[in-house]
Amino acid sequence: MAKFVTFIADPEVESEALRAIGAKGGELLLRGVSLDQIRELSNQFEFTLISSRKIEYQGAQIVIDRAKSQSEIEELIQPKEEKHFQFEKGSSKVTAFVGLSGGVGTTCLAIQYAFELSQKSSVQLIDLSNTNPDIAIALGLRNINAHPEKLSKNLSISEGIPKSHLASEIVFDLGCNLRSELLNYADQIFVVTRNSFNTVHRLKQLTLNPTTVIFNFAERSKVQQQWRARILEEFPRMKFLNIPLDSRAFELAGERKAALIEVASNSLARKSIATLVQCESM
Repeated sequence: MAKFVTFIADPEVESEALRAIGAKGGELLLRGVSLDQIRELSNQFEFTLISSRKIEYQGAQIVIDRAKSQSEIEELIQPKEEKHFQFEKGSSKVTAFVGLSGGVGTTCLAIQYAFELSQKSSVQLIDLSNTNPDIAIALGLRNINAHPEKLSKNLSISEGIPKSHLASEIVFDLGCNLRSELLNYADQIFVVTRNSFNTVHRLKQLTLNPTTVIFNFAERSKVQQQWRARILEEFPRMKFLNIPLDSRAFELAGERKAALIEVASNSLARKSIATLVQCESM
């Protein structure tokens, strides 16, 4: 039986979610009132979080609002048929981007990395987020699950496990799915996170060994610097890289649905991503 937790402020929207859970034979574990409460429960059970906004939660999450009809909500929470995970990587090098939590910029960095990498290699960027696949939206593409899109001579974009691939480099965006089976196939794993009080706790809970932990934030305050120093001290064997938050460059890239290398090649963020490509390609 599928298990669910709600985190919805609007009582009408929550009522719709509860009716949908009942209609599909699901089990409601909790009507959550705080993120700490939900995260504590996630240590005991595996469940799908139904919320009215995207929040920092590393498990499966469904976002609904008043625009969703009862039938649409039921379709979203319908348990998917489990299929045996199969992926033939062949001779391709596989890189996986995964967020330590939601909303840390995993998709954005995966896109920028793939564009940067495609300057020298053939690359296939694949959206494998189990909750909110956003690469198509970010790049203004449609239906890339059925028809992979070729953006340049060396870069193609798709969604889901590819049936075939010819690229020498494959870059996966896993969202915040730290349990993805694809991680078992990755040659390198980039974990993306912010710098906050709970980052240490989450890093300690990791069951995988990341190639690099990427801090995607602007280190402007003494508190942020102190947390960064503590994290580096707690995990001396982990490799860390900071991507400075260049709002102007990222906003420009977002507006034009382009990469930093195309619209802000001299920005600090782009240079950091180029450094990541160079270091991991050596």
